[in-house]
Amino acid sequence: MTKENSLTTINANTLPALQLSKEEFLKTFSPAKCLRAMAKYKTPVQCSLAADVPTIAAVRKTYGEEYISGYIKLWIMNLYDFFGKQPLNDMQLDEAAFLCIEGRYYLNLADINAVFTILKKSAADINPQKIVKAFEDYDIRRAKDFYNHTLTTDVHPDYGTRTADLKRLKIGDYKPKK
Repeated sequence: MTKENSLTTINANTLPALQLSKEEFLKTFSPAKCLRAMAKYKTPVQCSLAADVPTIAAVRKTYGEEYISGYIKLWIMNLYDFFGKQPLNDMQLDEAAFLCIEGRYYLNLADINAVFTILKKSAADINPQKIVKAFEDYDIRRAKDFYNHTLTTDVHPDYGTRTADLKRLKIGDYKPKK
């Protein structure tokens, strides 16, 4: 894998053990770069199916719990800068980051970008509770939308999986049922 500063250099094969240094990861997945590069993911379902971005679990496995927590803190600080607000103190920042990702290690960086983009577009005022609530609301919406997506997506009769996933993974004969 090349070590360019591009989201396209990361694929599903590198997710379990990211092969970027911590510094390269931050350059590649900074909030500003994610905002632009991940704008193509418009819905929670699109975010959840994004195979070109790592999950919180993959980042945590590769760099550690403290690193992923620091990464979420970076997003929170970016949000406060966006609104021109006084930064949070260390305790507030630590707790907000923890509560945002606690039990949500399946979310990927496209999901994180989506949550913070929603906050930037819709929040008139921002505080730690609104950030944590935004993650909770997004997580619930993502689960509901993904469930509805699986109900309405064509399932391949031979593979018992969604045709869209077969197309994405380039597996088998994936002609949709008529």
